[in-house]
Amino acid sequence: MDDQLHIIIAGDRGKVFKFPCSRKKLRIFASISAITVIFLAVTSVFSLSSFSTQYNSSDEVTRLRQQLKKSQEQERELGSKIAELEKSKTEQEVAFSKE
Repeated sequence: MDDQLHIIIAGDRGKVFKFPCSRKKLRIFASISAITVIFLAVTSVFSLSSFSTQYNSSDEVTRLRQQLKKSQEQERELGSKIAELEKSKTEQEVAFSKE
């Protein structure tokens, strides 16, 4: 069996490229190419997973910041209501003590 393979590429202008290579070199090249493609695919999957996780985390941080802002507004409102009630209580105590 012949151990040499000839890869021939012919152009439209009559130019011909010949690539003689052994089956062993072709198998090595195919194996390295397959490993490279698999590595790139796995790396891409992990990158997409990381991007998705980061995007979700960023979205959650934004939501939590909005919740914090609402909570702080409610805290200020309740603080002012408490101050009003304490003032009203003090005024009522003064009014009852005068009677």
